[in-house]
Amino acid sequence: MTTAPFSIPVDPRFAWSREFAASEWSGPNARLSARTRLTMACWQGDVDAASRVLDKLVDNAVKHTVTAGAGTVPVRLYISESGTLLIEVDDLDPQFADFASVLAGGPTASGSPLGGLWWVQERYKAQLSFYVRTGDDGELLGKTVQALMEPERGRAG
Repeated sequence: MTTAPFSIPVDPRFAWSREFAASEWSGPNARLSARTRLTMACWQGDVDAASRVLDKLVDNAVKHTVTAGAGTVPVRLYISESGTLLIEVDDLDPQFADFASVLAGGPTASGSPLGGLWWVQERYKAQLSFYVRTGDDGELLGKTVQALMEPERGRAG
């Protein structure tokens, strides 16, 4: 169930980026920062759910990729004119061999079933994707994991 990468809004009504130190606290720190930023941006979706999605993506980057040795985890949030939220988290590992299995709720290469990304899509209804990042010379730089979340329709704002 691999999806094509989501497009970054051309002219987002909100954009935010930050790098978090790669540690056991990266996810919780990202969650708290995102909660504040999304509230200030008056996002019409579930701010708590979106901040928890970011927490899980950042935590996965630290736990399951070579990002932990890199020192930081870059993240970006974009809100389109229609209110859709795009969350992006970078890491230095261009591989994501278990992506389809993780989304399907199956075991990963490490044997762990129902991982965090499966939970993100089932519990928080985020659509997930990723793309490999390359430099101008074609050198592999890593990947970006994306989560797309829709605003809550009819919510007062």
